[in-house]
Amino acid sequence: MAYPFLEELCLTVQFELDRTEFTIDAPWIIGAFFLGLIISGVITAICIILCFKDAERKKEACPPCFKCFNKQHDEEVAMLVSSGADNITTASYLEIGGKRIGRLGKDDKKGSAKNKGSLKTGKRDKGMKTDKRDEAVEKWAEPVEAAKNKDVPTLITSGMIYILVKKNSADAEQEMIKQDLDEFNKMEQDQEKQKDDMLIKLLKLRLKKLSEKGRVSEPYLADLVQQITDDKKSSQAVVDSERAENEEELKKKHAKNEKELQEALDNLDTDCNQKLRQLNKDQQENIRQKLLRTSGLSETEVDDLMEKLRQNMAELERKRGLEQARQARALAERLEKRRQILEFQRLQEAQNQEAVSGEVEAFIEPFDKLLKEGKIIERQKNELLDQYEKDLIAIHKRHEIDSMRQQQDLAEKLQQRREQRMRKLADKHAKEQALHLNKMEKEVKIEEFVKSYPDLLQQQQLELEEIQTELDQTEIQQMERVKMQLDKEKDGEIMEKRNKFVQTLSSIGQLSESDVNKIIKLHDIRMNAFMARQKEERARMTAKLQEKWEQRMMKLELESQKDSADRETIQEQQMATVKRVLSSNLELTDEAKKKILLEHERNMEALNNELQRSRMKQHLSLEHKLSQRRSRLAELQQKKEQAKLERKALTEKEIKALEDQLAAEEEKYEVERQAALSALRQKLAKETVAALAAQENELAALIGRLEAGHARREAILQKQDMTLQKLQEKLESKLTEGALAPSWADQIIQQHYNQLEHINSTVQHNREHQERVLTEKMQAKKLQRQRGLEEQIVKETHEDLMKRRRAGASKASQVLDQFLMEQRHQKAMDELEREMKLELERCKDQLNRDLHKELESELEEQKSQLLSQLAAACNLSSAEINEAVDTAVADTGADGRAAKKLAKELRQEINKAKTSMDLMEDDEEEEIGIRPKSAASRPKSSLRKKKS
Repeated sequence: MAYPFLEELCLTVQFELDRTEFTIDAPWIIGAFFLGLIISGVITAICIILCFKDAERKKEACPPCFKCFNKQHDEEVAMLVSSGADNITTASYLEIGGKRIGRLGKDDKKGSAKNKGSLKTGKRDKGMKTDKRDEAVEKWAEPVEAAKNKDVPTLITSGMIYILVKKNSADAEQEMIKQDLDEFNKMEQDQEKQKDDMLIKLLKLRLKKLSEKGRVSEPYLADLVQQITDDKKSSQAVVDSERAENEEELKKKHAKNEKELQEALDNLDTDCNQKLRQLNKDQQENIRQKLLRTSGLSETEVDDLMEKLRQNMAELERKRGLEQARQARALAERLEKRRQILEFQRLQEAQNQEAVSGEVEAFIEPFDKLLKEGKIIERQKNELLDQYEKDLIAIHKRHEIDSMRQQQDLAEKLQQRREQRMRKLADKHAKEQALHLNKMEKEVKIEEFVKSYPDLLQQQQLELEEIQTELDQTEIQQMERVKMQLDKEKDGEIMEKRNKFVQTLSSIGQLSESDVNKIIKLHDIRMNAFMARQKEERARMTAKLQEKWEQRMMKLELESQKDSADRETIQEQQMATVKRVLSSNLELTDEAKKKILLEHERNMEALNNELQRSRMKQHLSLEHKLSQRRSRLAELQQKKEQAKLERKALTEKEIKALEDQLAAEEEKYEVERQAALSALRQKLAKETVAALAAQENELAALIGRLEAGHARREAILQKQDMTLQKLQEKLESKLTEGALAPSWADQIIQQHYNQLEHINSTVQHNREHQERVLTEKMQAKKLQRQRGLEEQIVKETHEDLMKRRRAGASKASQVLDQFLMEQRHQKAMDELEREMKLELERCKDQLNRDLHKELESELEEQKSQLLSQLAAACNLSSAEINEAVDTAVADTGADGRAAKKLAKELRQEINKAKTSMDLMEDDEEEEIGIRPKSAASRPKSSLRKKKS
């Protein structure tokens, strides 16, 4: 059904619609784009900076994970691994509390593999930009493949922080001695390596000096050095292999007895070291044989080169002994300083332990008064004090755990800092050594190298010790700062617990407010007295430690003087014995005897250094073993103290058993200590006797070689003299047959004697002049060095005095320092006097040898000229000369080559003599104003006429 009226109701409606539209503006869009780009760039840069900072932090925390950041450094390290510079390596992971700290270079294998083969000695990659310093470093570099298999001494990166984090004093003592033993082993390895390197470098420099004269080729020099280096490595590898095999056998043999195993391993170590020392002694003789076989040098040149090499090595050994004694003294002083610091810290820890009982005991007297007054009962008193003590012990334990955790965290950071500092210093030292070696190779100043290179190494060692001391001091200060902060927090908690305890007392109904105030007042009085006693005890302990330090320093000085006296006594006894043996030997010349004494003195210097090293090493090893036993005692002692602190934890019977066990362990330790000391003394005495016996055998062999050589040379010279004597007799008979004019013979002989007197006078005058110049030069050098030593000692004395004053040293300490400085000054002056005296004697001996050779050469020449002039005066024919020579050679048994050589030389000298005689005759005839005589009137003509 439709509704037509609806259409009439629809209306047309119009309305407006508001709409927001965005119109695109092209310039605005471009500007917005660049604005967004700039903002995103800034945000990206900030993120990158933060990422790099985070990476650096992680790099410091875990360097092996970021080897890509150290690629350039690793290449530089690889370049610096050379025969001239100390090998650079990083230290392996060290552990503190089970956590790995630092890195040791095992993780550097990947980086080394990347660089493997990329470096060649004496060559550089094309396009690589370098400066002179890099060239100098690379010039002394070895290939990475060769350096990879080297025995590289590990950097010593452990320090005071390892000692401070130990749980008890025995563990800390064990760690200190272990560090000293590691330092000593490193010193021994470094010195052995330096000695081997110096031998190779000195030989290289001396051969290079000969190569500049054309006596040796450069390729031969490089090949010889490589052969000697390979021989040394091969010998070392053989000894190491034998050591490893014997160690395995001993471990299987003594698997059930640890003590016997350790003794066997010590004996094996001594035997292997003795083999290495013997190989080092044989090395010089092997070098001499190689030079004789392959160099093309004469035996005299080789012997002269080896003698100079031995002189240089003897000087190095002398300096090595001084540096060894200095480093040993520095290690001993460092150990005593560390012990002093450790003892004071242990006192502080003991006082912190006593603070708990002191805090509780301060409440006992007020509670006893309240108990007498009947305001509290015994049960309340015990319950309150026991609960308070338990609360304090809980606070103490919690803070002890927190302290250990924070100390471990701090130790990790300080250890990383130490490793970075030591690695940076090692890089610096390696570069300095490489540059110094390159400079010496260019200038070829051997004597300066012998003096300057050990001085450089000593300077670097002093710098290393100074940095180690600085790092130790920093670690102590950082650790002390952490402890002070923790103690402050602990004191705050104790104060809070005390206030709660006082509030608990206030809640007791029988106690009034005045009673509580009395308790607090008496407690404060007792605690103030307790703190005052602890302060006085610390002051007494500080004075006692200072006194003990001075006594230890005096003991070290006395031990040093005793060791020096023992060394001098042994050396004097040996020298006196050698002189008695040589005085009874009539077959050796004075020069041979001087050579024997000089060689004996060198060997005794090396022997004393060797015995000193062995004594120190075995003493440190013994101390380390004993410290391991003391750690067991310390554990029992700590358990006993803990039982006293927690009285209710153990019964009286258990505490008594613990005390008995501790007493038994102490007695056992003392017995073992005395036995170990006795065994050590016997072992050292036996080792000394064996070393002296070996030295005597070497000396006997040297005397035998010189006697055999002297006899051989005497036989040769005697045969030569007999040949010349027979020749002279033959010529005299010829002269007699030739009726030589007496005036001519007298004139020739007189001229010969005049020439001899002139030569002798010239040589003597030259000797006196050069000795005066040499003495003046040595005196000036001595005065210059003496002034330098005095200035250095005065400066060091002043610096040490200022340090002592700033540290508040006592009067006794200043007197001790003055005494030690005087001793040091006297020792330095005596050493300088001895050094200058030895150098003067060495220079005089060299001068005498040179002048003696010159005189012998002149005398032989004059003798030859005399025979030649006499033969020329008689006008001997060639056949007559050969006949005289053959007869003389046949009578003495010389060979045909000697006859030909003698005849040739004689003919040459006769021709020269004839020429000089003709000139002399012409000069005489011109002087008297007459015409020359006829040929028939001359002696040679009359001789010829008679023969015809």
